[in-house]
Amino acid sequence: METVPVLAQGASHTVTSFDDYAFQENNIFNMIESGRQWFGNDITSSPFDTTFYFPNRVPSSPVKVKVNALSRSASTLTFSVKANNASLGAIETGSVRLNDHIGLYGKQSSAIFTSNKIADEKINISVKYNRTSTNDLGWLDYIDVNCRRNLSINNTILFFRNMESVGPGNVSEFIIENGNVQTLVWDITDVNTVKGFSPVSNGTTVSFKAPSDELREYVAFDKNAQFLTPMYEKGKNRVENQNLHAQEPHKFVIVSNPFFIQQAEKLAQFHREKDNFSVLVTTTDKIYNEFSSGIRDVSAIRDFIRMLYLRSDESENALKYLLLFGDGSYNNILEDIYNPNFIPTYQSENSLAPTGSYVTDDFFGLLDENEGGSQEMGIYLLDIGIGRLPVKDTAEATAMVNKILRYNTPQSMLDWRNALLFLGDDDGNYNVFMEKSSELGDLVMNNYPQYNVKKVLLDAYKITTTSSGNRYPDVSKTLFDNFKKGLLIFNYIGHGGEKAITAEFVLTKEDLKGLKNKFYPLFITATCEFSRFDWIARDEKEITSRKPQPVKKPF
Repeated sequence: METVPVLAQGASHTVTSFDDYAFQENNIFNMIESGRQWFGNDITSSPFDTTFYFPNRVPSSPVKVKVNALSRSASTLTFSVKANNASLGAIETGSVRLNDHIGLYGKQSSAIFTSNKIADEKINISVKYNRTSTNDLGWLDYIDVNCRRNLSINNTILFFRNMESVGPGNVSEFIIENGNVQTLVWDITDVNTVKGFSPVSNGTTVSFKAPSDELREYVAFDKNAQFLTPMYEKGKNRVENQNLHAQEPHKFVIVSNPFFIQQAEKLAQFHREKDNFSVLVTTTDKIYNEFSSGIRDVSAIRDFIRMLYLRSDESENALKYLLLFGDGSYNNILEDIYNPNFIPTYQSENSLAPTGSYVTDDFFGLLDENEGGSQEMGIYLLDIGIGRLPVKDTAEATAMVNKILRYNTPQSMLDWRNALLFLGDDDGNYNVFMEKSSELGDLVMNNYPQYNVKKVLLDAYKITTTSSGNRYPDVSKTLFDNFKKGLLIFNYIGHGGEKAITAEFVLTKEDLKGLKNKFYPLFITATCEFSRFDWIARDEKEITSRKPQPVKKPF
């Protein structure tokens, strides 16, 4: 570790106190089961209380409290915030339309409060939701508290920083109480380049000087103190030798959860023999070991793929395809036995607006310089082809691979492979879904006359009113008749939910469970929720792709 040379110049600032902070955040709820924004405690009916402890606080220094909260209400409401039973103020929230299923789920609001009346070392913060209706719901996001503390090592370790002495050309002398010759001080601003100081001991204090032209983070500790140390238990969590960084590019890369490695290898061998592809199969665990310090991280997978992509050239083995072998979930945070997150997913930042929140595997294929950022998913073109087999156990993995192999046998090369069906939803006054579906059908017929195209436009069929709502029974029958005969492509444009497509439920989750044939159409759906694979409950496309006697191949 590098040792910082002792500064000979005098200090422009003497520092005996520092800026401390504490943070309270629980990731418990994802409001629309999509996106990466999670909220904490439900405070609809009772306030949330928590206590922060700041030993050796500077009693006269102000306390700053920031609170962020979420309200779901048709009215403008408030959250009341108290510190040690004294009111700090209120956070005003906006309203939402509760019956709008595609509108904003809730309104987020935050405020910063400053108090000069808190002298205690223990600071209790209380946040209360002031609801006016049983329909009003409130959640806490986080609480952030800032105050000044004296530079004193109470126990064996002290993390500190100081905003007050930061400025161009400044040099600060930090004087730490309760230190001694055993006290070490490190600069940990950049954890990859930690630097040590040679503090000067003077009885019960130690001091050191450092440039303070920018804010820096320090830690002081007793070098003889007993700290937690990692322990190795023989035979447990052993990491075998590996070197993904030495891998050469392959045309086809399969990233599999370790549970499915046998099925992934079987599929890889098929493509080696049939397509003459160079195929690399590796596991998520191996990628995490080398690209994210063993922690599950969606970015680690992309970093690995990008490494191979940057090594690719114009040769036959240049990276072209990526297959993710394992189901994913919107829940990348919480560990849960019911959460089938075998390969993590990229989630949008938005978790409050259903029409602005999404999951996409495109993240793994945006590999050029400056691509892959949060706001860039729809700006750039994919550099490789990406697919995912959303399996959650070895039985489903085996069924999925067997489907793919069966799809490529001579016995499946029948006339149904020339049949395409275009389904267009009715959408009120605009008819854009049906118009675009019809245009796509015409495009195929005019340019690829060898295909047999059938257009199913809902307004061309009789609608029936039932106790469950409007239905198109003839449309449903037409779909099932064509599924039975076999389709190469089923293309749908229109409304969809996690349980059905169209408001009239022409194709539902239960319908798909009942389909049994060996003709696997490619499903292409321009809709909302029907195609999502990251919902923890079973979604329709996953059902069709996982069935041992398969119905269709997922897009």
